Amino acid sequence: MPSPLSPSVVALRCLRCGAAYPADARAYLCAACGSGDGDPGVLDVVYDYAAAAADVFPGAPAPRADVFRWRALLPVDRPDAPLLAAGGTPLIAAPRLAARLGLAALWL
Repeated sequence: MPSPLSPSVVALRCLRCGAAYPADARAYLCAACGSGDGDPGVLDVVYDYAAAAADVFPGAPAPRADVFRWRALLPVDRPDAPLLAAGGTPLIAAPRLAARLGLAALWL
């Protein structure tokens, strides 16, 4: 069975203690930190950005305009990505709401 992780994922690293683990789609928490004191040590994904760059910026226009054009940088490689476009929604300025909330600018 092929790995569900993107080939650009090289390891997992604990955000709490810095322990490194092999890339494993089933791993979410650090085994060294445990979960006794409220911070279980969430594992962050470590990428090989140089390897992913060829997939993300192949020198041609992106084949998709949605969030899956960044698939090489997503931790899970999903060749069965949804057919409907996801992401790329334009932001709309809301100056009246921004003024009412006391903000310099607000985009929705």
